[in-house]
Amino acid sequence: MKNVQFRKYIDTMPEGLDPSFVGFGTSNLKVYSSFSKETKLNTSDVDLPRSYSYLSSSEELFLCLRSDDDKIVCKLSSHLFENVSKFKALNFLMYNLEIDKKILGISDLGEYSIYDQKNNSLRSMIHLSSAFFAGIDEVKTYPYDHFFNSNDEKAQRLVKLSFDVLNQESHLGLVNDPLKGSYYVESRADQIARATFSLLKKYDEERGDDFLNSATVKSWVAKGAQKSRDLVYKMEKNIPGINNYINFEEILNEAEFKSHPGTVFSLEKIRTKIQSSGVITNVYCFGELKDYLKNLTLITNIYNSLGIQVKVFENEEAVDENDFHTTLGEHNLSFSSQEISKEVLLSKNLDLVLKELNKNERFIAAL
Repeated sequence: MKNVQFRKYIDTMPEGLDPSFVGFGTSNLKVYSSFSKETKLNTSDVDLPRSYSYLSSSEELFLCLRSDDDKIVCKLSSHLFENVSKFKALNFLMYNLEIDKKILGISDLGEYSIYDQKNNSLRSMIHLSSAFFAGIDEVKTYPYDHFFNSNDEKAQRLVKLSFDVLNQESHLGLVNDPLKGSYYVESRADQIARATFSLLKKYDEERGDDFLNSATVKSWVAKGAQKSRDLVYKMEKNIPGINNYINFEEILNEAEFKSHPGTVFSLEKIRTKIQSSGVITNVYCFGELKDYLKNLTLITNIYNSLGIQVKVFENEEAVDENDFHTTLGEHNLSFSSQEISKEVLLSKNLDLVLKELNKNERFIAAL
């Protein structure tokens, strides 16, 4: 394999050329090819391999560079700077390894939500912006209602309009590498490029479909999937409409939407079943609400994420019409016919909370 000489920063042009800003194509210098191409909207049927949703940037680039496909297909996540860093690293490696292929960035459907689906439009805008900032050849994204059995013309049109607004009105398609010189982007791109090249050298002899189905790649996917799930189920990653800012006016039927490849889908399925059953919990506060505001907000988010509506009562007012009741004070958080410790509910771990709730017959019946 051809060796790659790494520099302190990954520049957008080869060494020996003037590294100054090239701008709108007025310079006669040869711009680093990967950053001078016009980004186009891809409307083909090609989809992102599902496993890519769970791979790290270096693992994903390794598989992309080893692929025999005509195009290099990579995912676009909701982390704009990670996207740009990844594609900057990819451009650098392709130039040095003399790989001449078009790059297609595709939205990661694993990040799309079924509830509060309009938020998917914002995710799509980040994906499109990332493609322009990174200067890749093509970008494909999906309408916000992709997981519903509807072909809404308005949702389809919004994808095209979003692309045109960024390209023509925001002029992102006219600027050459606008994030060049960013310390974070350059440093992260360097890390990704080095890690990817290490994998290329380590597995240089491993080729073909056998390696793609090997235990090594499967372990990468399994670890990534578990990490992605933990971020959601341990409330470390806030996703509006999923584990934060829940809209209980939105009630869906499981038959209305398609299967979802993402981490949040299992949580959305739980919420769909419980929410339709109308399970409610009452939370009682021993004293002023302001004394419990932080914990109360956390408990509300946890219950809401599972499809359980919360009613809050101050000064331990007695209300009997509930499926569970939670007390805030020096006592354990108790439920009808069971007890759950404060440590479990305030652990921000939905798996532990679900384990305790599964002891309750009404909750099991709702599932």
